[in-house]
Amino acid sequence: MVRCLTFVFICFLCISPKTFAAEGVNEDLAKSEIIRQLLSLVEWEQSSFRQKSSKNYRLCTYNDSSSYRLLKLYLKGLNINKYPLNISNLKDRGGLAACHAVFLKKPEEKDVAWILNHQITKETFFIIEGAGYALKGFHVSLYLNNKNEFDYELNPDLLISSQLVPAQDLLKYARVLTSNISDKVNLLRSLINYTEWSEAGLLLEKSESFKLCTFKDAALSSFITYFARRKTFKGKFLINQTIDSINQADDCHALLIGNVSDESLVEILSQRAKRKVLLIGNGESLGEKGVHYNLSPKKNRSHFRFEINLIAFKQTGHSPRFELFNSAVVIEKDYPELSRVLLNILRDTTWPESSRHQVIKKSVNLCIYQEPWTYKNLELFFAAEQTALKATKRRRKTIFVKQIDKPKQIAKCEAFLVGAISAKELSELLSIKTDVSLLLISYQPAQADVAFHYNLLTEPKKVSFKLDINKLEEGGFVAAKTLLDAALASNGGSK
Repeated sequence: MVRCLTFVFICFLCISPKTFAAEGVNEDLAKSEIIRQLLSLVEWEQSSFRQKSSKNYRLCTYNDSSSYRLLKLYLKGLNINKYPLNISNLKDRGGLAACHAVFLKKPEEKDVAWILNHQITKETFFIIEGAGYALKGFHVSLYLNNKNEFDYELNPDLLISSQLVPAQDLLKYARVLTSNISDKVNLLRSLINYTEWSEAGLLLEKSESFKLCTFKDAALSSFITYFARRKTFKGKFLINQTIDSINQADDCHALLIGNVSDESLVEILSQRAKRKVLLIGNGESLGEKGVHYNLSPKKNRSHFRFEINLIAFKQTGHSPRFELFNSAVVIEKDYPELSRVLLNILRDTTWPESSRHQVIKKSVNLCIYQEPWTYKNLELFFAAEQTALKATKRRRKTIFVKQIDKPKQIAKCEAFLVGAISAKELSELLSIKTDVSLLLISYQPAQADVAFHYNLLTEPKKVSFKLDINKLEEGGFVAAKTLLDAALASNGGSK
């Protein structure tokens, strides 16, 4: 069906207005048919589509009775992707957000500015008649080219952010604007080509193709296929597909992850050692969350092209070639591993007797002071680790991570993770009396005048820790033998 639609589409695109009369083709009919094909060859993400309507596909014009009449004349009663097409001419710009698609014929600049300022294009598919509108920030520009034939431009970045998936046949005949997506595809290919596989290497060598999977982002996957056409990955033909579950990743050689929900993200990253698939991020700060490479470094690192996480490589057995480090920022924190080590410390430390002794045996409140980013990530990976533990039916202490904003809230804590705070703030916090001993853990360079029970050491290739046995004994804490052995091992066997 798609091929048939595409053939008709191409026929109409190649007809110029001068030949309409000779060919017996009506110009309005041709334009209407092109609009229909554009709508039909762009697929919606279903949850976004149903937020507007699950019964009809709403195509709107705005203050344009002429375009409304011709679309109504030629498209009335048709379906778009199995949904009945409903055509409306709106008088209020505010109603455009409720439409699935909008057709505007050479709109006024004030209307263009209003639509872009209100970000209506994030949730509504726009086809604008006239050249240059895709470049201004709309999905499609439909116009007459220098041969006086219909042509169209696509804005890939906007289609991806709107989760609108263009068919490959549509991309084949479009003028696709230059965008950072094409640069990222080239970078993606370089990263894959300069990475060595270990355990999975034999399977990769025997495979006739390189399988790249994109997690829950069919629009991005569509443009990867387009920009990677006629290119090889690891010397192999590329197979690119979208998956919706980590369980579908078993035969993927690499998995591309964007800004998906925290639940989906932690499920993937907490299983990276088991799955051994190369994880490539496409969102800010995903390097710290545990992917091998991240195509979107933090904004203050603009001179770097990507992030690299060496702990992720160590866990899965992949190996980046040295040439990559010239353009990379090496991640210093890996939250999945940081969370694992921190949980082991809290579970394998025994608190001294207190009025809350029974509580301490079953659960611990770990507090973080005024560091929302650290709090968010630890909460995310703590939950994943403890869910996995429940599945084994092993009984261990439950760890709750809490963010505190005021010094007096430290009284509710059994453990305190000390980050980048001043000596004065730390002294104020530690002066507050509590009815339970407070376990102090540092994960930043230690304050010179404070002795911590544990010091977390975050390095590019590992997360380790030191413990102060005298400080622990002084406070009545007991570190399990597993912690003593791990501390000795991480310090080369020295006490």
